[in-house]
Amino acid sequence: YADEGYHQVVAVDLLPGEFIVKHYFQRYSQYFLTNLGNIYATGRNDYGQLGLGDTTARNIFQRITSITNVTHFSCENGNDGAAFCTAVSNGKLYAWGYNGQYRFGTNDNVQRNSPQIITLGSIATKTIVKAYAIGDTYTSYGYIAAIDSNKNIHFCGVNGAGQFGIATGDFTTRNTFVQHPTMLVDQYFGSMYNSYAVSFILYNGKLFTAGGYDTG
Repeated sequence: YADEGYHQVVAVDLLPGEFIVKHYFQRYSQYFLTNLGNIYATGRNDYGQLGLGDTTARNIFQRITSITNVTHFSCENGNDGAAFCTAVSNGKLYAWGYNGQYRFGTNDNVQRNSPQIITLGSIATKTIVKAYAIGDTYTSYGYIAAIDSNKNIHFCGVNGAGQFGIATGDFTTRNTFVQHPTMLVDQYFGSMYNSYAVSFILYNGKLFTAGGYDTG
């Protein structure tokens, strides 16, 4: 690919017939998703966020061989690089990188250096179609929002601003995924700033929101 500003050509060792369909940025890392459902990663790797099985930084793009057939990918980071990623493959959710606040739904805070399939909580028997890695630029707080094939939304991780929107006054961190009891989702947008978060849900032409500062 060629960078539009500097016209620098960067070689990516793609497979025959493979081409890049999306380009993603973290603060210190980059990712490509290809037409064959592969992810290529490069850059900083302090938290295993490249998904290559270690914490060694890369200066060329390398394919993550432990996950294939990726149909949705998301990356986010916080705390100057406490990065993590999510991907959907064959209807299952995978996550890797920094795992503070139980955000992977694995009932622990253990860092993953390779894609980890998530099988606990409300998503265990669901077909997942999209998943979003939401993190704070200035702190290490974060969470995951996952959407299943029936448009239900599931959350895991820190909920300190009530961004899960489950109930009034609910700011409880979840260590496995919980399904929102009523909300259906066409599109989801989430953001975090200085540990505060806001969720935006678009469904049936209407916009819903939850979170904010300490009022929910």
